[in-house]
Amino acid sequence: MNRVKLIIIGAIALFIIVVFIIISLITGAKPPTGSTVLPNPTTEVFNPKELTIVSFLPKPGQEVFLQAQPVQINFSQPVNEADLRLQITPPTEVFLKTQNGGKAIIVAPVTIWTAGETQIEILGDTTSASGISLKSPRKYILHTGLPTAPPVEGAY
Repeated sequence: MNRVKLIIIGAIALFIIVVFIIISLITGAKPPTGSTVLPNPTTEVFNPKELTIVSFLPKPGQEVFLQAQPVQINFSQPVNEADLRLQITPPTEVFLKTQNGGKAIIVAPVTIWTAGETQIEILGDTTSASGISLKSPRKYILHTGLPTAPPVEGAY
């Protein structure tokens, strides 16, 4: 009896393998060859004689962040904290901290950002440590709020 069971199990396994091979041949599925190479990201080249904003963290337009979320502004040159000109809407008292030799400025609310949309505009009269003015002012929009729990199926 055990021998009959083993033969049946073997036949079923062989049948499944044959079906899998036939489906693969019909659909044209091929095993991966080599590794997938992603294209190199393009890097923007900045003029050393200009002060520009390189990036913001978190990236603009992403999901809703906590109201205490700090924002990092990365510049092409070191910026003096005292020469950083910000306009925040709605008005919010912030704490500033320099990093990366002054090329990164952390902007954090002293309490919390107002729930909803907060705009942080870096004004044109911001200057670098060497006295160069910001080439073009930029506006950063941060969407903040309290996290919501996902709906739980069957919860009443």
